[in-house]
Amino acid sequence: MAKVTLSPKLAVGTVTADAIPAEVKKDVEEIWTALQTNAEQEVRVEDETKEALNTWLRQAVSYGKQRMNAEGQSEKLIIRATPKRNLPETVKYITVKRDIPGDAAANTNQISR
Repeated sequence: MAKVTLSPKLAVGTVTADAIPAEVKKDVEEIWTALQTNAEQEVRVEDETKEALNTWLRQAVSYGKQRMNAEGQSEKLIIRATPKRNLPETVKYITVKRDIPGDAAANTNQISR
């Protein structure tokens, strides 16, 4: 029989841009810049507690959805946790992809991590 564990769903998109810490924004921008150089890298995120990790992920996802470039144009990113086995609860791997407006197939099939 499978072991089922229920946990609170991450409230994605509920963090306003003003409420996202500058450190989280900086982390996302550094990750995105590194992936532009080498898209084959894996992104591993670790925090001291499961709650802190989930908070960081929620804030990063929210920032990605609201991200703008220097000219004020939308340059959204799709940030998702990637399933991996046998990880401590304080570690997640994530994928980061550019959100291409109006192209759901491209958003699903991008290879960037």
